[in-house]
Amino acid sequence: GRPLDNKGALNLNKTWPIFNTAPGISERSLLKDQLYSGVTMVDMMFPVVLGQRIAVLGDTKSGKSTFLLQLGANQAGSKKIFVYVLIGKRRAEIDQVIETLTGAGMLKQSIVVVADIFSSLAQSYIAPYAGCAMAEYLWHNGYDVVIVYDDLSAHAKIYREISLLSEANPGRDSYPGDMFYAHSSLLERAGKLSSSGKTLTALPVVLTPSDDITAYLPTNVMSITDGQLIFDLATFRQNVRPALNAGLSVSRVGGRAQTPRQKQITQTVFKILADFRQAQEFSHFGSELSNESRQVLIMGQQLQEAFRQFPTELYASYQQELILEVIIMGNGMRSIDVAKLKKEVKKVAPSKVSSDKDFERVAESLLKKYSIEVEA
Repeated sequence: GRPLDNKGALNLNKTWPIFNTAPGISERSLLKDQLYSGVTMVDMMFPVVLGQRIAVLGDTKSGKSTFLLQLGANQAGSKKIFVYVLIGKRRAEIDQVIETLTGAGMLKQSIVVVADIFSSLAQSYIAPYAGCAMAEYLWHNGYDVVIVYDDLSAHAKIYREISLLSEANPGRDSYPGDMFYAHSSLLERAGKLSSSGKTLTALPVVLTPSDDITAYLPTNVMSITDGQLIFDLATFRQNVRPALNAGLSVSRVGGRAQTPRQKQITQTVFKILADFRQAQEFSHFGSELSNESRQVLIMGQQLQEAFRQFPTELYASYQQELILEVIIMGNGMRSIDVAKLKKEVKKVAPSKVSSDKDFERVAESLLKKYSIEVEA
């Protein structure tokens, strides 16, 4: 590759294999530390763990790249390296990534690997492996690295073109027979080293046209990864940002990284949202709802408002916990001004909630300040 930032040539004196083998089981360690994205819904309900491979699936314009850039921006000031691989993207999309990382002060600790729509098939095919090699080198040299592959659907199509041009026997949907291996060998290179404790976290992006997650590529990648964040247009049209499908998304190792308080809040929120969806269905029939169902509807709406975030809006973990705890404490019996609550939570210093007692006291204070009792 060649530098695209107009800052001159790179002084290169090290090499690393592009097609490297993944670390063996004996070289790996248990994943247990959370990678915070600053996005409340993800961090609390589907936590990403350092060293995890978690797929990001969704239709075009459903908010996948926006979330990934939020995650990248949230690492500013940390010692983590952020590698963003762009495959088959337009210039406008590439510029948006660079502008967002620059605006967040994250570009100085980022590597952006670009294979745009005008790149050759060979360059586009090799882009994710080249990005992985850079990330892997830094990982083995004492850094925690996060790598995004945006997106593997474009990479698969490019590999299909190369395969068909070479007259190899096509498999399902005309993809080459080793399509699964091409992506599994890439994603298996992520993990946590037992020798240093450092991690390489992989977030592959896969397109799901018409929100069909049962297609060949999405199911392939889901079977390789340790969880998936599914963005769908139906949720997007309901003005929910990020447009995560809470029923289909899952983080299989996320629970390990959560504190007891986070686990308790998360379990309660999942139950409220499940009851909320059920109460919503009954409310469509126009039948009279019980007081309990009305409380669930109020809490569900408050949670949706709490989860709604602008791209530049990021929260620390204790701030996320406070917002959700205040809503849970309200129990649907109080009308909470969630927008004002979110602004006030930003002003709370970490030292104010260092113990469970302090946390409860601050949550109660916020509930009294930003809510009024509603009639049953």
